Amino acid sequence: MSGLRQAKYGHGNCWVTKTSGIFGKFDRFLRETDKAMARIVYLATPWLPTGGHWLINCLLESGVKVSTYRCREKDWLVRDGRHYVGAYERFKSYIPAFSDNESFLFRDDVEVIWGHVFPYKHMLCNKVTVFTRDPRDALYLQYRREKDMVGAATYKDWLRWPFHESLLDAVDNWDIFHRLWLKHPSRFFCRYEDYKADARATFEQVLDHFGIEVAPERVEQALNRSSYERYLERQGRPLPAPGTQVMDFWRNREGEEECVAEIEKTAATVMRALGYELTVGKPAVAAPDIMPHMLLNPFFRDIAFGAPPGRVNAKGNLYIMKVIAFYRILQKKGLSETNEIYRECHTCRELLENMAAYIDNCNRVGIIR
Repeated sequence: MSGLRQAKYGHGNCWVTKTSGIFGKFDRFLRETDKAMARIVYLATPWLPTGGHWLINCLLESGVKVSTYRCREKDWLVRDGRHYVGAYERFKSYIPAFSDNESFLFRDDVEVIWGHVFPYKHMLCNKVTVFTRDPRDALYLQYRREKDMVGAATYKDWLRWPFHESLLDAVDNWDIFHRLWLKHPSRFFCRYEDYKADARATFEQVLDHFGIEVAPERVEQALNRSSYERYLERQGRPLPAPGTQVMDFWRNREGEEECVAEIEKTAATVMRALGYELTVGKPAVAAPDIMPHMLLNPFFRDIAFGAPPGRVNAKGNLYIMKVIAFYRILQKKGLSETNEIYRECHTCRELLENMAAYIDNCNRVGIIR
């Protein structure tokens, strides 16, 4: 019973439990008010394998409602105050809690909204946890997922493929995503590497940042039910051998040194800010000005810390040159070299739509003719 309901109903040790008539109606009204007043916090992850589902599972097992940014209203089916998995079913293979629990009874004071999202303007007043991972590992793991879809012959080819929203290539997109989130006044960065080193401390830091109190025994249960070993067992997959490396995979990949160096060169400043050590050991190269690219891309209009109104100074801008170069490849080859699966997926359609709008703006301001 919430503090508001206690103040209205409480009298000594006596409680009004009537659920019909005027009191029943008032109780239902208070429940809806409490629901509407639930505090919103956000969990942001880059569009890459980061281990963020571990944190989502821990939150769910702790009684904290987690909904997705894109399908919040469809994720859950509510019956008799309990939440059953709805559209969230699409993540069932990644979130063991959906198989372990028939339904959930969530607390009503806070809701976590999760997504692969940039810092939109409406999030400025909310607390945000950004769950990320060393880009030298995360980018390669995403490449293994997508290489057949986009027809990328090599990892280096894939790194040049633009992200469907920002229209930045894979490394630039990782860099800008984190550069923008670093500017958010109430953000906390949580790294995959921290989770693997000390899962309990990492989860407790996230709860503390969000201002969510969870009983120690509930935290213990959530951690046990969210362990990677338990996840593998539920998937019917073999457990890793004792002493098997669980991070820094990039150190053991031969033939990818050039790609690692390119990632470090582009994202050095952000990587250092997040505590990742570099192998190159050279001073970070100053990043190009992102503002001209933002002004041309409608996607960034809703992004906090984005481009202010102004003229586009496109002369030699690296981001703009990359987009135009990719557009010309599309003009010449179309999507004939990409897999049918990718051509049919929503990210491909968004990429083509956003690219068309971007090129339109380039034509309008005279960058290309």
